[in-house]
Amino acid sequence: MLQIKKESVKRESPEAPTPDSTTVESKSYVCGEEVLVHLNDERFYLGFLAKLRFKESKCLVKFGDNTVKWVALKNVTRMTCTSTTTQFCHVCNIDTMPEDICVCDICANAYHRKCHKPEVSVVDTTVWACSLCKEKQRINRLQAVNSVSSTVVPKIIKLPYDLNSLQWDIHHRINNLGIYCYCGGSGDWFINMLQCCKCLQWFHEKCVKSLVYPLYLGDRFYVYLCSVCNEGTEFVRRIEMNWSDLVHLALFNMTAYKPQKYYDVDMNILPYLDNHWNSMYLPPKILNVPVDDRKVYVVNALLKDTNQRFEYQGKKPTNMWGLRLKLPPKPPRFSLPTQVPINENLLHHQLRNKLNLNILPPPKKYLYLCLILFDF
Repeated sequence: MLQIKKESVKRESPEAPTPDSTTVESKSYVCGEEVLVHLNDERFYLGFLAKLRFKESKCLVKFGDNTVKWVALKNVTRMTCTSTTTQFCHVCNIDTMPEDICVCDICANAYHRKCHKPEVSVVDTTVWACSLCKEKQRINRLQAVNSVSSTVVPKIIKLPYDLNSLQWDIHHRINNLGIYCYCGGSGDWFINMLQCCKCLQWFHEKCVKSLVYPLYLGDRFYVYLCSVCNEGTEFVRRIEMNWSDLVHLALFNMTAYKPQKYYDVDMNILPYLDNHWNSMYLPPKILNVPVDDRKVYVVNALLKDTNQRFEYQGKKPTNMWGLRLKLPPKPPRFSLPTQVPINENLLHHQLRNKLNLNILPPPKKYLYLCLILFDF
């Protein structure tokens, strides 16, 4: 970041006083314009305007070392000899037109609407982040509670409360005291929680140390044993989902975050799946399906399950689909033997046929990070 001492910044023309909160003409600024930014260290830094928010009187500045920062417009000074920096699309490296540009709030990279994956469909991109930054944020949140380091996690062999004293509803999802997990905190069974196959208690995603992939709302396609039930060692394995389960899970999460009855296949469902494809812990036969071929499988899954799971808008099948009931998909039923601890050898060599489950092998953390960061 280029630094310029405050004392060396002087204006040659007396008719152009230093802008402040009362004299700044914010609407005269344009994206790409080179400016000096006055930061808290009492120094000026040279950069260019990547994004402007006039209503909030602030702008996103990108500096010479590719760092970015949101600053108030009153702290921005226009250069005496105004010059502009052309913004190029981060994907195709072709200069962007103002009406076709989307600039990320986090990294300040510019994208053509059609170049970004998924294609940007929202009209107003004043507040917008690219899919790469969104996934990096998700990874950072997950890593904060599930470090990739080799630090040994202390074994938890006893809960801080009496599990037998809890009274549960008929589905074993809610108890009378609202106590869950290793931490004894509150929670909702369908919001980022896993149920132990032995004790049937629910555990927070942030407290389960053996998770690698993020846990989506209502995703119960796991064989999970807490460390209390498995002699101090957590055990987590992924149960394969089919296309109907995948579409059901996507619609449930979309409904939770943006409640509406029906969603357009092309405008909503497919972009959501494409954006979360590498995070949903899918079996290879689904994960490896090319982007252009996914719509056929999604539509077939919707048409196949119109009696139980999905419904369309109107009297005939259209592009608008939703859930019949706002409930997450049901995983297959199974029961584990009483012998403990359950481990990889026992599961795959002795229990696989008895459980009648398709179980994915344990994932590698570095492989998941590569899938997200490089968009494989």
